[in-house]
Amino acid sequence: GPKHTELDPNKQNDKELYETGEREMKADNYDKARAAYKLVFDNFPKSDYRILAKLNYAESFYKQGGDANYILAIQEYQDFITLFPFSPKAAYAQYQIGACYYQMMEKPDRDQSNTRKALDEFRKVIDGYPNGEYYKSAYDRLIECYQKLAEHEFLIARYYNRTGRHIAAVE
Repeated sequence: GPKHTELDPNKQNDKELYETGEREMKADNYDKARAAYKLVFDNFPKSDYRILAKLNYAESFYKQGGDANYILAIQEYQDFITLFPFSPKAAYAQYQIGACYYQMMEKPDRDQSNTRKALDEFRKVIDGYPNGEYYKSAYDRLIECYQKLAEHEFLIARYYNRTGRHIAAVE
């Protein structure tokens, strides 16, 4: 088969490196995809691909999944919003921050701090980008988070009632 080309910003232009990133991402080679995207971002300050490379760098952690990667994705999406607050993709990045916390949510009988964080991040989509295309999705997810928290509160109250500790249930 064709020999694997080493990534080299001196030999490949921004478009070629970006497309390599896309190919690797589709093949679930997240480390290789990230390496390509990072080269685009670091070496081509005027490139049209720079914003997308930064976003896909974050996206690669989200797609890879698992709590450790979701936490890295959150940092990268936040970084994206800081760097490109006026990009049309900023609303998406904000939505994805919520999605990362959403993926890390626990069952209703477990700790709900990620549910609360997801809720806060989805609310930022609704407040910050009211005309954006992620408004409806963020709203639906927000409702889900509220339902989950309500279920959690209900289970706790029921537990206290069952154990005869009625005072705690009304607090």
